[in-house]
Amino acid sequence: MDLIVPGFRVKITALSSATSRTKNRIRENGSSGFVLRQESNVIALNNRPGVLLEALEGKGKRGERWLGWLPVDEIEMEVWSD
Repeated sequence: MDLIVPGFRVKITALSSATSRTKNRIRENGSSGFVLRQESNVIALNNRPGVLLEALEGKGKRGERWLGWLPVDEIEMEVWSD
């Protein structure tokens, strides 16, 4: 696995055991990949390790990009390669 650090463009894939929330966020926002912003234990995820991701496609209100946390144990992450 490649070393992935904040600032990298990444491709995220949901594991088959992932929650519908995780799968939906990836499906709705991940077609162009994400930028990894931060890794941390996240209180909102019951203090589980998570990654803060910013979508590279603006589908939100007024073209804003989605920004949110996903639990590390529900995803696979790899460096985006074109």
